[in-house]
Amino acid sequence: MFYMMAVTCDEFLVPSLNVLCERTGIPEDVAGATLMAAGCNGPEFFSVVSSTFIQPSTVGPGAILGSAPFNLMMIIAFASFAVGGDLAPNPYLMTREIGCLAIALIALIIVMRDNVVKWWEALILFFLYVGYVFICVYTARVLKVCRSSSS
Repeated sequence: MFYMMAVTCDEFLVPSLNVLCERTGIPEDVAGATLMAAGCNGPEFFSVVSSTFIQPSTVGPGAILGSAPFNLMMIIAFASFAVGGDLAPNPYLMTREIGCLAIALIALIIVMRDNVVKWWEALILFFLYVGYVFICVYTARVLKVCRSSSS
């Protein structure tokens, strides 16, 4: 399964995203944080939909919450191994991602305090993601303004 996902991503998803970025001018970090994440998490999304609506179980929420530590720790570890041990991510992008993740986790804790996600809470989570996309899109512009004002 992992091999087939790797082949699919390497052969189809990444080249498609590269063409999309070139044609539309989407920065690579924005495409990676939004479009690549959506493409890679598509199977997880549909398994959650299936386990929620078609065959109700607790697998869906468990898959979502269980994949976050995997994504954070294992992907970073294996990326470091793949480049020879010295992985140097952009500190501004890491700050953006960690800050947004902290906000998302706090929102999730608040939403799940009664073990029920109401429609308006889901709407808030959706708009938080839209806000995250806007933050990704405008990070470079904000950094450029901050750097020019500090010079």
